[in-house]
Amino acid sequence: MKKITILIAFLFIAVTTQGQIKFGVSGGINFSYVTPETIAVGDRTVSTIDDRSTGFHIGVLSRISLPGLFIQPELLYTSIGNDMSITGEVPYSRKINRLDLPVLVGRKLGLLHLGIGPVGSIIVGESSGLDIEDKNIKEEYNDMIFGLQAGIGVNISNLVVDL
Repeated sequence: MKKITILIAFLFIAVTTQGQIKFGVSGGINFSYVTPETIAVGDRTVSTIDDRSTGFHIGVLSRISLPGLFIQPELLYTSIGNDMSITGEVPYSRKINRLDLPVLVGRKLGLLHLGIGPVGSIIVGESSGLDIEDKNIKEEYNDMIFGLQAGIGVNISNLVVDL
């Protein structure tokens, strides 16, 4: 239900502000940090080998201009991965695919812009080649997680470059 509510809110914002809204596409490279962990799954132990993760994102965004600031909701497909190991087995790579829904509030400063806001993430797939039947792990993938996103960017004509 939370997922549907957030998507409806995203669409409502877009429809009610047609006059001051710009649409665009977003794509880029992600550099993430995965908290190192070791968990027991049955008689095996699964451990994080590399806590750094590199991936990509692609999606759509809109920018709603208001006096003195902007609101930028986005819908992004994100893929990240890292290396894991299982006790007594060959290391493997894990990929996680998710939908990210950031909503940034920002301010333009000439060619520059600054933004900050919440981001909700829903995991839509995981591929590792493992057959993990642990109920607690599966439940984690069904929940939306929330975080904070901040960024700085530059506007060059119709191109926006963000960090």
